[in-house]
Amino acid sequence: MFSKRIISTLLLTGISFSLQAAPSVERIYSTDQTDIVLTKFIYGSDGRLYGKYIDGSSSPSVLSILSMEPDGSDPQLDEVDFYYEATTLVSNHRGQIFLGHRAETRCPEILREIQGSSEITGRVYGSITKYTPWAEEASERMVDMTTNLGAAICPTGNMVLDNDDNLYFISKAEGDTEIEAVNRIYRLSAEGELEVIKEFVVDAEGDNEEQALEEGYDPVNLFINADGQTIYGINTEGGNKSFESGGTTFRVGTIFKIDTANNYDYSVLRQAYILEDPGLDSEAWLTTTNDKLYYITDGHPAVDGGDGILNSLDLSSGDTDTIDASWVKVIDFEGASSPMGNSPRTLQLGMDGMIYGVTSKGGSNVTTNANGEGTLYRLDPVTDIFETLYEFSSDNDVKAFPVGLSPVSPDGNFFGSTTASSSTVFKVDTDIIPTSPVITAFWTETPELTWESGALQATLNWNVTNPSGELSDVTCSASGDWDEAISELTDASQTVVIANEGTNEFVLTCDNGTEQSSQTLRVLASGLPDPVSIIDFRSDLYEVEQGETFTINWQTENAASCDTNWGTLDTEQAVSGSKEITGVPGEYTYELTCTGLGGDEVSATPLDITVETSESVDAGSSSGGAFNPLLLLPAALLLFRRRRVTSAS
Repeated sequence: MFSKRIISTLLLTGISFSLQAAPSVERIYSTDQTDIVLTKFIYGSDGRLYGKYIDGSSSPSVLSILSMEPDGSDPQLDEVDFYYEATTLVSNHRGQIFLGHRAETRCPEILREIQGSSEITGRVYGSITKYTPWAEEASERMVDMTTNLGAAICPTGNMVLDNDDNLYFISKAEGDTEIEAVNRIYRLSAEGELEVIKEFVVDAEGDNEEQALEEGYDPVNLFINADGQTIYGINTEGGNKSFESGGTTFRVGTIFKIDTANNYDYSVLRQAYILEDPGLDSEAWLTTTNDKLYYITDGHPAVDGGDGILNSLDLSSGDTDTIDASWVKVIDFEGASSPMGNSPRTLQLGMDGMIYGVTSKGGSNVTTNANGEGTLYRLDPVTDIFETLYEFSSDNDVKAFPVGLSPVSPDGNFFGSTTASSSTVFKVDTDIIPTSPVITAFWTETPELTWESGALQATLNWNVTNPSGELSDVTCSASGDWDEAISELTDASQTVVIANEGTNEFVLTCDNGTEQSSQTLRVLASGLPDPVSIIDFRSDLYEVEQGETFTINWQTENAASCDTNWGTLDTEQAVSGSKEITGVPGEYTYELTCTGLGGDEVSATPLDITVETSESVDAGSSSGGAFNPLLLLPAALLLFRRRRVTSAS
């Protein structure tokens, strides 16, 4: 474990800057190869880490997905495709991972029969790949979600998922005059349908000028709010805040918002200004907390040294559909050898409410590189106190030049990677002890199922810990499309019937007596037959006399079989039919339960039949109906009387 205690304190731009005792940083995996790059790791629903593994030893480079346990053990590689540029990884509620990637040299890659010829023979675009780690066949593990839809896309930047597992991503084509070659934001639905929700101009010339000045263009990154429906994003060009210098007009982009719950309404929150927050680029990460939007800019050498700026927008006014949200320069990063680092990368919100990030350069470790080798930092969004937590160095196992942090894991930690010499994966142990139970994994190996026959089933797996107490203090319950009893918490599993066409949702909620936590798992089912239904279940009579007959009728739809409490049904009447019954005195309840073609069950409202005694009908002549032992009472009394008479004589 690596940690460093730094005791200096600085004041920068009016902000308290404190260097204190740090969380521990530990290397968990290393390639030991100089041509391998590891980056963009996330925590999967099965409790494993997933990230990009880029092999530059060949041309073109090859992109794979690397997975491992959180301690770095059991590493596994799955090759995706040739690599040029790829997006971040995101995981949906089904546990599947999405990755956007592009053509090798540019997107689209222009194909010509003869090099240098003006005759174009074809174009190669990018695609969105859906990765299902547990699928046995490679063709099922890696599925191209967009090429077969005829979409000419070039994914870039961050991708995000909303509450319903709809995927949003940016597509930017380069230097192609085809009509598809525009900058767009797409929505790929949970069911695999693709639509454009926002289209940007590609420059600020001619008819494009008005839209470019009003909205901005050249989008690079997206972030979705905790509400799961508000998307924030960054444009690196356009906007109407201009700055003139040397005969050149500078417009440096916009910060925008898209409301997915309101017909994808687009609004600009901030017109970036070169003298305040210049340098919006592909590393301009965003996050939100305490009604503020935080984002990173590179800065500009002529304005502030160009070492990076951490900015915030106040969203608390509620009027975030205008550009009046107040802007604050929170941190102005300093140059080489500054303890705070420079060239900030990624912003992630911690379980403690703090904002964590890394810088790819800077820090006081300058023995190997005069520009420093990067830092891990933390910002308190309430007090604006900035802390350098760790300084990366080529002289230790973690190595140098970090490229990002993962979103926080369920137990409050982060994971990241470095790129110096041999690329490494590291863990940041924040030393946070969650007070609620931690569901470290909740997944199924069959997140998508297609019905063929019989009951469609999936096995749900989960693992629960209780860091603040004993595991025996934890109770868990099931809700959504399952109501099973939960007894095992560690390495547990349960098989459930998938009864609904489309999305089936399973919620696991755990309580340790103090706090609760929950996770949602979804299974997508297709081809299921319509659910079974009982259209008719009735009797022609409900009050009859002894010996009188009554008829029960039933009719179903989509039933494979039916069971009753009055006997086995004939084959020809298994799912629809009638039954004539001769009444025997008493009160009876007749029940019908039917099973559908897909294994689902339904029960009819029971029928209550009363059979009254009739003196004109001899009990022994009755037939049919349910057996009533009271009918034997008169015969028993008569036999008893005859025995008494015989004894007396």
